[in-house]
Amino acid sequence: MSTPNKVSPRDISLKPQDPNTHAFASFFGKFEMDVTARLIVTLCSQGNQWREFTHSELCITGELESPPEEEDSIREGFEWLLEYRWIKHSDGARYVVTPGFIQRCKENSDERSK
Repeated sequence: MSTPNKVSPRDISLKPQDPNTHAFASFFGKFEMDVTARLIVTLCSQGNQWREFTHSELCITGELESPPEEEDSIREGFEWLLEYRWIKHSDGARYVVTPGFIQRCKENSDERSK
């Protein structure tokens, strides 16, 4: 398997395994964390690089979803991802994913694509 820092955001599938669930269902064990993690990957996929992001950027990305994601779910998922150290504070109001976040997303994505 690739090391996490060699995995690009576009290496992680955003397609749900089952049309009745969302793409990252059970990746992180809590619905709100799964939704927020998917939004982080969606945001980073735009430039295909793991980059810093803000909570506001995630909310905007969630608003553009169809159907839009609720801001309360995004906030709660963000707080949980931060508490469990899947993301970390970078500078100012900016955050970055951890190698563990990348690895978790890639492993679960690979598992679902089998």
